[in-house]
Amino acid sequence: MAERATAPRRHPPRRRQLLQGAAACVAAAAGLARAASDDALQLVVPFGAGGRTSFFAESLAPALQQVLGRPVRVSHSEGVGPVQAIRRFAASVPDGRTLLLAQVRLPRRGTLDVDDENRLLDSLVPVTLVAREPMVLLMSPRRADSLGIRTAQDLLRHLRAHPGRLSIATGVDGTTTHLASELFKVMTRTWLLRMPATGFTADAEAVAEGRIDMLFGSLHAARGSIRINEFRALGVTSDAAEARPGLERLAPAPVPPLLQQVDTALAGFAVYDYQSLLAPPGTPPAVVQALHAASAEALAGPLRARLLANNALPGGDSPARYREVEDEEAERWRRARGRW
Repeated sequence: MAERATAPRRHPPRRRQLLQGAAACVAAAAGLARAASDDALQLVVPFGAGGRTSFFAESLAPALQQVLGRPVRVSHSEGVGPVQAIRRFAASVPDGRTLLLAQVRLPRRGTLDVDDENRLLDSLVPVTLVAREPMVLLMSPRRADSLGIRTAQDLLRHLRAHPGRLSIATGVDGTTTHLASELFKVMTRTWLLRMPATGFTADAEAVAEGRIDMLFGSLHAARGSIRINEFRALGVTSDAAEARPGLERLAPAPVPPLLQQVDTALAGFAVYDYQSLLAPPGTPPAVVQALHAASAEALAGPLRARLLANNALPGGDSPARYREVEDEEAERWRRARGRW
């Protein structure tokens, strides 16, 4: 029996667009996977080897290589500053073969002032958030004990009873340390003397020596000092809805609580550094979507446990969600700044 001829199936315009978009993503993904074995995908780190961002790049590369079925190599920027390295990356061919992995404050367009670095970062195309890194509120145990402060609740009681008596190291203007300290003061309606310094190392030394009372620092950077009781961890800036970022690895020190759970005034208090995966300006959307799909798959595998154990919350957010996070951060800091 002859097969009956049928008319070509016609899809409504909207569905046709969706199908075309899906086909483009599939084609882009296939193109990424088909790349020649000597044509590696390059992850550019705008710093020298051995730092925190290097850890994320070296961890992501093999997982991404397994997903894509092609080499993924990490390239560190030795001998040049991060801004120069990012500027060089921004001039890369936007074909999905060169990506930047960097710790980026969100929103990239800036929270306090907009400068050339902000504009440069804002020109890059988001692929995904690789990880969120929470901070921790720290005091010297000796100083804390002299004030009867063993917990975050004790600290808040002291601050409310003695406004302006304690100081907080805030680092460089616009850094996450600075913004976390300002948000803490705004939300708790407490008054702390602000002590700007030059970065975590200088701030940490000042707190350890008792010249400054407290600071917000990177949870991972402070982990070793917390373990040996050089610092007392009063609370972590992670969101309760997220997995706990390796807090058990602070032992033998007590596991610190999430700050948003210690007082109703701090409900919703969550502050992170962000490790971002970015593509050069002009990268086609289909290529970006394919890179995101591969990155999300890599981050959902065994790499997830590795990042959590190292005090980071694994990402995988879509490019659209990345921009939403930027907008949310911009609005939060705008409101906080208006009350400083």
